[in-house]
Amino acid sequence: MDIPATHEFVAHGEITRSDLSIPVTIVGKYPSYGWGNVQLKVVVERENWLPEFGVPYDYQNPMELKGKTEGGHDI
Repeated sequence: MDIPATHEFVAHGEITRSDLSIPVTIVGKYPSYGWGNVQLKVVVERENWLPEFGVPYDYQNPMELKGKTEGGHDI
């Protein structure tokens, strides 16, 4: 019996910056056993991106990511 080395999940949520919010889909994976890195891919539909939101990597004004997996777990 093969045991998967990584656990994968899908979550739905939003990224916020200041008072703006954009819906996103979050796809991630992490090791099934022990410690390790969590890898996330955040998908934003082009039509949902607001020009006022600015560039994604603004370290002076960072974004906040929130979401909930299909199993009900918070991200």
